[in-house]
Amino acid sequence: MAFANIREVIRSVELGRMHLAFFHKTSVPTPGAQRWADCSMGAGIPIYNAYVGGQLEATPMIGQKNQGLYTGPTPSSAHQKHLLQVSMASPQTSNGPPYTVIIADYLMFYPLVDGDSTDQQDMDNTATLPRYADGNGVQLALVITTPMSGSGTVNVNVTTTDDVDVTISVPTTTSSTVGVLAHTGVSNVAISSTPFVPLGDIKGIKRVNWVTNLASLGGFYALVLVKPLATMMLREALTMTEHSLLHHKAGLPRVYDGAYINFFLQAVGSGNPGVLRGELDFVWG
Repeated sequence: MAFANIREVIRSVELGRMHLAFFHKTSVPTPGAQRWADCSMGAGIPIYNAYVGGQLEATPMIGQKNQGLYTGPTPSSAHQKHLLQVSMASPQTSNGPPYTVIIADYLMFYPLVDGDSTDQQDMDNTATLPRYADGNGVQLALVITTPMSGSGTVNVNVTTTDDVDVTISVPTTTSSTVGVLAHTGVSNVAISSTPFVPLGDIKGIKRVNWVTNLASLGGFYALVLVKPLATMMLREALTMTEHSLLHHKAGLPRVYDGAYINFFLQAVGSGNPGVLRGELDFVWG
């Protein structure tokens, strides 16, 4: 069951019902000014994620071994696991912070969307969301997996939490950097405050049904469904930033068994994020 009060959280820590997970990304995709990067496509710990799967097939993401950040052992059925605290720093002093970082549970992706094709590309949804099955709060990102050569609008048809099929028009900006989010950048400043496709009054996404590129973009990209857990700001290099979810948020985000934890990062300037390291603390009770 969920924690009822702060005393229960402290008691779980005292009883050792917690896990400290350390990460060390030795490289992060260089997004450019106001763009977002998918840190799962950077080397280090957790390991590089190449979004490998059958073309256009829904591919669930399950955290195991070094794939995604290890969140600790599976609690008993009487307990729930939560994210308690985040500590993070970057030693990049040249063109470095400030960075905005979002910690997320990566749920499912559709690989190898063809950026050259202007035909409708239908997704294979044999698989479904492994967590947050109702889609509530689930967001969508377009991650570049091979260099793009053009910009244009992508129409994405999704099924919402309310089981309604909706088509969203998404402007993209070209980038030759793998791991950059196609729909962010200086030409899309209005939506660059988030790494996710703006959903308006849509509460969340259950699946993607099809996409159509209205112009040739070049390269390939992946459609990635994630559940954001927390956001933090790294304001300067060589300084550890600590973010206590117990004190800074209304509640501790729940972390489900099999969660694939990784990060999205936004560079304010055109800096190179370089190394990103720190720890996430998980507690259950």
